[in-house]
Amino acid sequence: MLLRDAYALTLRLLRKNKGFKQQDVSAGVDASYVSRLERGERAVTIEANDSVARGLQVAPLTLLALAHGAQRGGSAKEVLEEAVRELRELDLFDVQLDAEQAELTHPQAAKGIETTKAVLALKAKGLNQLEVARVLNLSTSTVGRHWRRKSH
Repeated sequence: MLLRDAYALTLRLLRKNKGFKQQDVSAGVDASYVSRLERGERAVTIEANDSVARGLQVAPLTLLALAHGAQRGGSAKEVLEEAVRELRELDLFDVQLDAEQAELTHPQAAKGIETTKAVLALKAKGLNQLEVARVLNLSTSTVGRHWRRKSH
């Protein structure tokens, strides 16, 4: 079974189990989108899963655990036990992720930010673009691009 079909089955089951209409479930998403999800015509995004779960008054992971269980021909309990086991093996079960500490910037973008900082620091010291290019071993056109940027 495709995961989107398992999700559709799960969504219909939970919605009917709670006695909700599709409009009741569509907290933050269009009711027609919920309908397409229930027919397996669309794959759900993480954000939409969160909205649908809110509409169903369940945790987002509840929907996903049921859907993955249905896809595998197993139960949500089996899916969740596997996740717990893996998180413990990875020593991440009790870890609280902090978005402030996460490296979300692409490595090239991070390098560009650092280059901008270096260029602007030398600019603030009174060096001209040619001098900055020589100090940082960059082309003058690269220095020129960073020269006009604002510090991050």
